[in-house]
Order: sequence, then structure tokens, then C-alpha cells
Amino acid sequence: MPLLTVQDMHRLIEQDVQKMGFFAYDDLEPEEIDLKINEQIYAFIEAVVDVTKGRKPKIGIVEGFQEDQVSLDSLRTIHLKDTSMTLADFSDGEKFDLPTNYLHHVKTKLGITYTCIEGGKSVTKTLVPKATLRLGESQNIEIMRRSSFYKTKKESPLGELVGSTVYIYEDSEFEITTAELDYIKRPAKVTYVKDGGGSYDPINSIQCDLPDTVLYTIVNMTVLKILKVIETKQQKIVNLQE
Repeated sequence: MPLLTVQDMHRLIEQDVQKMGFFAYDDLEPEEIDLKINEQIYAFIEAVVDVTKGRKPKIGIVEGFQEDQVSLDSLRTIHLKDTSMTLADFSDGEKFDLPTNYLHHVKTKLGITYTCIEGGKSVTKTLVPKATLRLGESQNIEIMRRSSFYKTKKESPLGELVGSTVYIYEDSEFEITTAELDYIKRPAKVTYVKDGGGSYDPINSIQCDLPDTVLYTIVNMTVLKILKVIETKQQKIVNLQE
């Protein structure tokens, strides 16, 4: 059981919104609150990914998100490591399809074999440690493949992500034999379910599957989002009255 159930999250959100004097919250259905919670879960995930990739996140301290305190550890419950992928040939190398629950690429490690000459004989070897895939931008991939600096190589194979498929380019010097994917999966869709009597149903409700350490941040982000929605609605009413 998580630190905060979806019922706890709803209660905290209601308390915080009403503390601000916005009793219009009572007009929101549980499904609407769930929608905002799930929206902020994705916003949090995107912000963590931005930080880990050196980009500036779109959320900040106001929402409870501090860059110096987050890393992929903040997504550890939805971070899947060393997932073995099934390779298939294509004209320039190997490819694999992403899992159905895939959300973000973290890292792909590749098993590589190559041939070299030792003692006058051709010997096949396995690269140790495994190589890490470089994902290039599709619009630049052909230029990269022709570049002596960026081209695919056994120590750092070049690839691209197109749709739901990862393409990995080989050359005459090596072959790709295995692929292990580290990725962020899609989070659970938080759902507050009521039983036949209208009470909270803990068995059929779906809980947030992010780490306990970030659940209060998600609550805070959701409160701010709801306040903005309520403020916007109230301002619209004022404008119409005027």
C-alpha cells in the first residue's frame, strides 16, 4: 500500500483547495480530480526526464519540484532495467519494437561481436562491457552515418527511434547480438472508484505507482492546477456579469 492512497490524495487536495477559500471545489467530480492528478503525474515525469537530460523543466519550486533533489530515483518504481528485447534484421542492421507500456528511453545496452586477427588467424570476440546505443535525431541520421566522427561503431553503435521501433545500424566491423532496454514505463492511471453505495472502494480503485517520496509533490501540483482552473472559471463569470 502506498504512503498516500488515492482517497488520501483526494482528501488532501480538497483540504488545501478549501483552505484557499475556493469552495467551488465541491462542484468537481472525483473523475475530474483524477484527471488532474494524472495530468500532474505526467508533468512530474516529464520534468524529471528533462532534468536527467540537462534540460530546464517546465515546473519548479512553487509546485514543490526542486531540481537539485530529483533524479531517476524519483521514478524508480516505474523505471524498468535490463529488459531483454527481441532483435530482428533490417537492411542496415538490427531493430526491436518497444514494449507496449513504454514511455521514455533511458538506455539501451548492446551485445556486440566482432572479428579481428590474432596470431595470423581470424578470431571472433565479444565486446566487454556491452556497448551503449547512441540515439540520433532522424532528420540527421544519414549525415551522422556518413560522418567519421558520428558514424556507427562497435564501442558506440548509432541508432534512431521511429514510431515504436528502435533501429540500430551495423557496419562491416561488428554485429549486434543482444539488446537490453532501460526505460520509464507508463504510470498507473489513478482512479478513485466508488462502490454501489457511493463510498470509496479501495479494492477496485487504482493507486499512484510513483515512489512515496513524490506523492506529496503530486498532490501539491494538483492543488495548484485546480486552483488555476477554478480561478479561471470564476474570472469568466465576473467578465460575463460585467
